[in-house]
Amino acid sequence: ALKQGQLLGQHLAVAQMIYFKEYQPMPLLSGYIGAVLEYGGAYDERDDINVDNSVGSGSVFFAVDTPIGPLQLGIGAADNGQFSYYARIGHLF
Repeated sequence: ALKQGQLLGQHLAVAQMIYFKEYQPMPLLSGYIGAVLEYGGAYDERDDINVDNSVGSGSVFFAVDTPIGPLQLGIGAADNGQFSYYARIGHLF
């Protein structure tokens, strides 16, 4: 059975809400600011998918447009006490 906080498995169940807004702080600089809420996880067995084995998380980010796509910087936290910082460039597929 899955233990609390374990995030390995072949079954994925995630609900996600994303909000972002475009902004233009300077005439030649445009970008986005936003937030993400997620709930779920990855599970070894389908029967392991339940509220007790799931993790909630949230993050905030900002991004600026570049010639090769947006450069995004963010910070996130999960209800199990884990924190993350990330940087990403380009569009997600």
